[in-house]
Amino acid sequence: AEFTTRVLGPGSRFDAGLMGLIAVSAVCVALDEPTLDPDSVLALTLSQADVVMTMCFVAESVVKLYSFGVWLGPHAYFRDGWNWLDFTVVVGAVLALVIPGSAVEAVRVVRLLRLLRPLRLVRRVPSVRMTVECVIASVPTMVALFAFMGFVYVALAIVGISLFKGGFAHCTSPQDYVIGERWPAIQT
Repeated sequence: AEFTTRVLGPGSRFDAGLMGLIAVSAVCVALDEPTLDPDSVLALTLSQADVVMTMCFVAESVVKLYSFGVWLGPHAYFRDGWNWLDFTVVVGAVLALVIPGSAVEAVRVVRLLRLLRPLRLVRRVPSVRMTVECVIASVPTMVALFAFMGFVYVALAIVGISLFKGGFAHCTSPQDYVIGERWPAIQT
């Protein structure tokens, strides 16, 4: 277990190579656009790069599943939530390769999972990981805060309606007031 953690864990060459691969993958996703001609050199290069990177990510998942174990053990692969994200991205990439693009429209949604590849860097950079975990942990508090703010806005709206009672719905200046019309200044 110590050897596996040292060879595959944070700070290892394996991890540095994966970070570089994720960065290259992010650049490829940024270069890919919907209006790109499918027969262009760039599109074919990006397609081949996507296949190569997907195979590398599958190999990474297989190596880690074998080395750390699936469920059993303190460092098992699926005991870490960030590994769940990695695995979901890998499965989505494999599905996008296996299902032809013209066969199913749902492939577009599966291909969107490629956008999550840069999120894999989050677990490898401790400061970014801590920031993301803090934001996720603050969501319940933010929901309560927004609910309270909504209550305050509704209460103030009711008070405003009660106090003003349509007081601004008519003109008070004698020269602007035309009998029978509520808004003479808006007339065209």
